[in-house]
Amino acid sequence: MMKSYYTNNIEEAHNILHERFEMIMICDNFYQKNINIANVGNLIYNTKSLIVTIHTIGRIVYQGMPG
Repeated sequence: MMKSYYTNNIEEAHNILHERFEMIMICDNFYQKNINIANVGNLIYNTKSLIVTIHTIGRIVYQGMPG
């Protein structure tokens, strides 16, 4: 995503952003399979936060907003 941000590559940003929902589903499935492991909830929360932050950077790229 950072490469598409610095090169202003809108197509690459779109390709990465389309994977967001799949990554969230993978996180949810991982959580369901490993719910009894200590701190797995924190791991999933932080991972989802990172996914949302990456998505926000992608929106900056494809909407042409100044970053």
